Amino acid sequence: MVIVGWALDHRGCLPNMTKQIEQFHQTHFGGVHQTLFLMDTLEKEETFFSIRNGHLYRREGFYIYYDRHAAVKLKKMEHREEKTEEVIQESKEEVQQEIGRAVSIALKSPDPQMQRFWTDFPCENDTPTIEEIIYHLAEKFAKES
Repeated sequence: MVIVGWALDHRGCLPNMTKQIEQFHQTHFGGVHQTLFLMDTLEKEETFFSIRNGHLYRREGFYIYYDRHAAVKLKKMEHREEKTEEVIQESKEEVQQEIGRAVSIALKSPDPQMQRFWTDFPCENDTPTIEEIIYHLAEKFAKES
C-alpha cells in the first residue's frame, strides 16, 4: 500500500495553506507525489495541494466524485443506532421487571433458608429494591471469585 497524501478538515476556516500545515506535510508526507486535501466542511470549500519546487502549491482543475447515496446511508445507520438504543432500553426494563417478579416470588417462599436469606439481606426498607439486589449479589460474587 502506498500513501498518496492526507486530508485536513479545517472547519470554519478557508482551506488556505499555513506555515504549520506545510511544515507538518513536509515532515510526515514529504514525498514528491504526496498530496494534501484541505477542506472546510462547514463552508463546503475544498482544495488540493501538491509539492512543486519543494513547497506545497494549490492545484486547480480537479473534480471530486461523491457517493450520491452517502446521505441516505448515513441516515439509515443513525436510524439503526436509535433502534438499537431502544432495544437496549426495553431489554433493561424487561430484565428489571423479571427480577422484580422473581424477588416477589422468593420473598413469599416458605423455605426457612430462603426466609433467612431475605431477613439477613442488607436493604434500607423492609423489601430490597432491584438495584440493592443487583448491587449486593454483584459484590458477593466478586468476593467469591
